[in-house]
Amino acid sequence: MILKTFFNKIFSEERKASLREKYASLFIAYDRRLIYRWNKKALKKILKYIIFNSEPGSWAYRDHEFLKTVKNEYIKTLFLTDTKFERDRYEKEIQYIMKNGVDMFPYDNMHQIFYREEDVKRDTDTGLLYVMYKGNRLYFRKNYNVQDVLFVFNGLCNEQQEHSPHRYLSEKIRVEEGDIVLDIGCSEGIFSLEIISKAKHVYLFEVDEGWVEALSQTFKPFKEKVTIVTKLVSDTDDDKNISIDRFMKEEHLKKIDLVKMDVEGFERKILLGRGKR
Repeated sequence: MILKTFFNKIFSEERKASLREKYASLFIAYDRRLIYRWNKKALKKILKYIIFNSEPGSWAYRDHEFLKTVKNEYIKTLFLTDTKFERDRYEKEIQYIMKNGVDMFPYDNMHQIFYREEDVKRDTDTGLLYVMYKGNRLYFRKNYNVQDVLFVFNGLCNEQQEHSPHRYLSEKIRVEEGDIVLDIGCSEGIFSLEIISKAKHVYLFEVDEGWVEALSQTFKPFKEKVTIVTKLVSDTDDDKNISIDRFMKEEHLKKIDLVKMDVEGFERKILLGRGKR
């Protein structure tokens, strides 16, 4: 890890406390990325040296005491010191945030632990880590360690609980026997692995080589009914992008029964690539 003592060396205790308080409300930490509300170059530089792991080359803020302190200061700044904030009106919400922090899915039952270290296995042939999910192996990218797998997969399991707002399937949205499915932005492929037994064919769209390698192993037992497509689905057609219209034409598909998208806000662009024929 790049020396996390950097922060301690260049600032006094008084100055560190001042910085924490001053910048606590200027950013939020979310899903291994830092999203800044203002462009504070000095703060970026400090945080970069504190929380970036050179091995395996990833952000690791979730375990860092500095950011825990910042989160606490953020909560205090927002909910406890703002005289204009109607505390009584939002007492339930305040108590939740004080317990769990700022969360995308603010439900107590969205923080369950489904898998532990002993559930993560390593494939001796590929070197990839995997877990058993509904009777099948679900593989993870090569640069993941056991803690990465647990962090990501427990999060996925929470997201796919029946009451979760992030769950892809519902009573009205489901896969029937013989359906053709597009899984756009499939990442690890948990959605497709869940419906693979019913679907006639599933097309996995993923451009990240790390996930493509893992997907190839996960869906090896189903290779006759799975196609991995290493292009971005968009409203244009070129070497790196493909529209749904063009894809259907190339694959000779007369219909698609279900399209699942998890593309970080690019859904509209994908939909614009449908219906141009």
